Amino acid sequence: LRQDPYVYFGENDNSENGDPKPSRLSLAIDTSQFGRTFQDRSHTFEIRERPNDIPKNARVFNLNVKGKRGNIVQAYPAVEYDFHPNHLAVKSGDYIHFQWTGCDNNPNNFAGEGRNKLDRSNLVLLKDNVMQAQINDNPNNGTEEYFLPKELALKLAWVDQKDCLTYEQLLANNNNNRNQVQQDVQNCGVVNGNENGYFNGGVWKVDKTGTIRFISTRNNSYTNRSQKGRISSSDLVETFGIVLLVVSAFVFVGAVGIALVAQFAPASA
Repeated sequence: LRQDPYVYFGENDNSENGDPKPSRLSLAIDTSQFGRTFQDRSHTFEIRERPNDIPKNARVFNLNVKGKRGNIVQAYPAVEYDFHPNHLAVKSGDYIHFQWTGCDNNPNNFAGEGRNKLDRSNLVLLKDNVMQAQINDNPNNGTEEYFLPKELALKLAWVDQKDCLTYEQLLANNNNNRNQVQQDVQNCGVVNGNENGYFNGGVWKVDKTGTIRFISTRNNSYTNRSQKGRISSSDLVETFGIVLLVVSAFVFVGAVGIALVAQFAPASA
């Protein structure tokens, strides 16, 4: 490695008639700085084999989380939390893989909910398109029908947290200090109990049509930070029917046009 080296970008330094021909370009390399990392934005990810129970021709969509802890200024050049995609359009028979990850080493005191420095997210279904959690709106409601299977809906909301305490226990353990309660690792209400930044909610086969809306109760602060999304599912047969209707309409219009030309301008026809 050399300081500001000139490297060849061509065959040689001479043209056919012997005149000098520039064929080397300079690289702006400062050897005293070249080994440093100023902003490491590299990431690693793993691509796993499709499970045997998912057909090879089936579509599988990832529902992830993007962004990082902090307000819009602190998160720059990244963005604040959001689901990705925040509007997922699927067909009945498609599959959705719910999974996301987060960092455990954000700068201290960056704006956010829950334990300092941690990225955590959850996904909670909404009811009737209002900011009312579908599962917990009434602890006594028994057998309410869910768009997602109830077990999956609970898993996405609680993200496999362990050793959770009730809010009353948290207050008692922290001398009624609400700020300390926010930092308690056993406060699963703000998703502090998820030890691993990666969450795998599994793959779900879309078996219903309609639209569901959801939020992250951890990060959606109802002010300037918004983490919410929706899934729209339609019937594949209905979509095919619409396409067939449009094509049929074009064919019909074309046939009428040809008939009119044949009637009024037979020579052209």
